[in-house]
Amino acid sequence: DFTGPLRHEKLGEYYRKAALLVVPSYYESFGLVGLEAMASARPVVGFEHTGLQETVGDDAGILVKMGARNLAGALSKLLEDKNLRHRLGEQGRSRVIGFDWSNIVREYRRLYERIIKE
Repeated sequence: DFTGPLRHEKLGEYYRKAALLVVPSYYESFGLVGLEAMASARPVVGFEHTGLQETVGDDAGILVKMGARNLAGALSKLLEDKNLRHRLGEQGRSRVIGFDWSNIVREYRRLYERIIKE
């Protein structure tokens, strides 16, 4: 189903109905949509070397090298393995807690202080 734009308060309902989230974009600056799916315990499939590397990492989904075949392989793997989907989804839910704005600001501050010091 292609729903078109959704109101923010409806997103959780859609994430909960999904088996997983696919982010097929070649560029993601941060990967907020991945965090939203992770909050609903849904694994994320996308490309390495995007913002998803920081948010999803290696434990909340499957990130692959660029290419449709790689993406299709990851999708097949997750769709065929309910236990893997569940495990990655639960790990994502645990991971997303660290992405509180106060934690993000604290990490940026540490990074900037280190850069200034160097």
